[in-house]
Amino acid sequence: MANNIPPTLKPLGPLVALAGALGLALLWYFVIWLSGYAGQYPRLESATLHAALEAGGSVIAMMVAYLLLRLEAAGEGSSYNLLIATALLGMGCLDGFHSMAAAGNLFVWLHSSATAFGGLLFALILLPISARNPHLRHCPSIVLLVAVLYGGWSLVFQDLLPSMIISGKFTPAATILNVGGGLCMLLTAAKLFLTYREMRKVADLLFCLQCMLLGSAAIMFDRSSLWDLPWWMWHGLRFAGYALALWLAISTARTINNHMLCLQDTLERQVVERTHELQVSSVQLQMTLDELQQTLDHLRLTQRQLVQSEKLAALGSILSAVAHEINTPIGNCLVVASTLDNTISEFEERLMAGKLHRAQLDKYLETSHVAMELMQRGLHRAADLVTRFKLVAVNRATYQRRPFDLRKLVTELVARTQTTLGTTPYRFELDMPVELHMDSYPELIEQGLTHLIDNSLKHGFDHLDHGVIRFLAGVQGDSVRLIYGDDGCGMPAVVMDRVFDPFFTTKFGQGSNGLGMYICYNLVTGSLGGSIEVSSEPGLGTTFTLTLPLVA
Repeated sequence: MANNIPPTLKPLGPLVALAGALGLALLWYFVIWLSGYAGQYPRLESATLHAALEAGGSVIAMMVAYLLLRLEAAGEGSSYNLLIATALLGMGCLDGFHSMAAAGNLFVWLHSSATAFGGLLFALILLPISARNPHLRHCPSIVLLVAVLYGGWSLVFQDLLPSMIISGKFTPAATILNVGGGLCMLLTAAKLFLTYREMRKVADLLFCLQCMLLGSAAIMFDRSSLWDLPWWMWHGLRFAGYALALWLAISTARTINNHMLCLQDTLERQVVERTHELQVSSVQLQMTLDELQQTLDHLRLTQRQLVQSEKLAALGSILSAVAHEINTPIGNCLVVASTLDNTISEFEERLMAGKLHRAQLDKYLETSHVAMELMQRGLHRAADLVTRFKLVAVNRATYQRRPFDLRKLVTELVARTQTTLGTTPYRFELDMPVELHMDSYPELIEQGLTHLIDNSLKHGFDHLDHGVIRFLAGVQGDSVRLIYGDDGCGMPAVVMDRVFDPFFTTKFGQGSNGLGMYICYNLVTGSLGGSIEVSSEPGLGTTFTLTLPLVA
């Protein structure tokens, strides 16, 4: 990724860095060749300096491996973080054992093993293995464990080790291990360079340079002997490779850290801005809620006023209808009473004058009986209207709530109705559970069903010589769904829409006052706390669906 380029490297350019590493390696080769041409190489026998270089390289390798594993977790660094870290852990561990060994066969064996081990591990990059393979995450730990066991075995069983140095000269076995490891590192450098050309990750190029330095140092091993100048020079190249990797890892980690700090600052600013925006939005929302609450309060007030107006209008309509209905029988009674009063006055005059005949007495008595019959009929009609009007405002507090069986209640109501109807051709059918217990007001339910039956007999079966009334019921949750239906003549939509209106009837002046269905509606929706719906079509009968709570 572009954001993992160390800022200090960007102005130089990756190709300039590559050319510098190649130049350094060639300069090392030229110095070695020139020193050999001049004669014997100068020698510097310093075990302390050598131990410091090797120990420093080991520590650096371990640090770089750790940083690479961190970069891999962050999705940064090289394209082969896990494989490079694995190789560095193996080399660094064996170099650490090498730094602790005294000059001799074990000394050379551990160094040669570190080079060969590292070269082979670096060469894993050449294989067609996906760098994101989940199985690779265990490689660093496995390689580190193997390196520790290998180094410990070499220290314990030194007698079993092959000869690495004879009379101050390195044996072919030592040369093969070092040169072979160096060639693997140079091939890996070529692979990393091609990867850089494709992916444009500068970390790939820098690790390419490290592999070139480590590989060049390994190949120079063949041209050196213990403690001479070439020997020290390829140690310098080796240490430079480790230092380059350390610089890259530290620079990349620092860049990522700076980037994370910038992201953190940006995030904090965004949090502050969003918090401010939320606070402003919260204030605006609260103002809107206050306005909505005021509007809602106003609507509720308006609703109460409308309801009150509708109640007054409905009450006025009912009073007007009641006055109209009662006015007819009472008016008839007044007319009859006035006529009877005139008749009594004439009878009294004749009686006082002594001109009363038998025929006049009979006529007076007949007229009086007819008048009294008419007045009684009118007063009974008025009394019946008043009684029904009182039922409109029935109060359930008048009745006692108690448990009862709905099927038994309907069965008894049907039996009484059939007794009243006598031999009429109308039948009743019940489809209800055997025990349908409710805790409600059975008298009010019976009154409502009575009005429904009365409506079917007077209107649904009008001009029909047969008819069936059906009761269906069942429990739904905490309610009872009671369906009442008849197969009568039905009703058109204009009548069905007004069926529950007070004083609405299709048989006005024929003995119907239009209060039965209105009373039924009030009983179900008011006192019983349920609902009632109607559906009907002309010629297909009428169905009323009552939903009543099991416990009123």
